Amino acid sequence: MARAKVPRRPRHQPPGGKKPAPPPSTRIFSPEDDITILEAIADYVAERDKVPRGSEIQVAIKGRSLTQAKYTDAQLYEKVRRLKAYLTPPADPAAAAEARKHELAIKIWGKEKEAPAPAKPKLAKKRRVEPRGFEEMRDLFPNLSATVEKIATTSDCGETYKAIFEFMDDEEAAVLEAKVKKLRIKHAKMMITRDALSKQVIDVLMKSVG
Repeated sequence: MARAKVPRRPRHQPPGGKKPAPPPSTRIFSPEDDITILEAIADYVAERDKVPRGSEIQVAIKGRSLTQAKYTDAQLYEKVRRLKAYLTPPADPAAAAEARKHELAIKIWGKEKEAPAPAKPKLAKKRRVEPRGFEEMRDLFPNLSATVEKIATTSDCGETYKAIFEFMDDEEAAVLEAKVKKLRIKHAKMMITRDALSKQVIDVLMKSVG
């Protein structure tokens, strides 16, 4: 008597004829979480003018509601690192979620992409070839000229200083003129205050005598 053949099950079909369950998803954060995280970091950058790093990321998203309640610090840091890829414009600009992520990524990391402006070369100050003459310098820079004259009267190199002053660059002289003028005004105010105080003391003394 021939033995009845037992039908073979499909190679990947489990007992009972049920299809195998799909492998569990490895995604930790939802697309909504992506936007929530980016918004939190963008707010952090706007408030503190710096991109959060390390444990600062936890501070940035504190109080935000995520669909994934359980995650490790490493998983969060890796998520933020991957979200930086949204600096690249989305393939489909019409996709609102992708466009929003790109917009937030620009707010967070956009400045890091900006190339620093090249430093302007410093130009050497040009010295005057011909002297102006001290009288002309006095007309142009009266406060500075008065200071130079005062220095000249108290120094053995006074005439040398005055001669150098006549060759001084106009821009440099203008800066010093402004500084000297400011100091002289401040000194004048102090003298007025001192005179007023002296007068007040004298008035009090006279009243005491009377």
